Amino acid sequence: EGRYPLPANSILVKTLHEDPACATPIGYVAMRKDGDWIWQQTTADFQVSVTGPLQSCIACHQNCGDRDSTCTDP
Repeated sequence: EGRYPLPANSILVKTLHEDPACATPIGYVAMRKDGDWIWQQTTADFQVSVTGPLQSCIACHQNCGDRDSTCTDP
């Protein structure tokens, strides 16, 4: 959708940090495009903690509709 449509099965991963210097990852959030985006959050050692709509992420990504709901340029 929009200016930057990504193909099906695209995967984006974001590292989560607790410290301001972003030195130590505390987990990861991945989104995979399977028609619509599917979200998954893991711990730093890649144990899945949440699968499904992550409201904290979706709130920002809704504003990026012209970028296929991603918030960065390709």
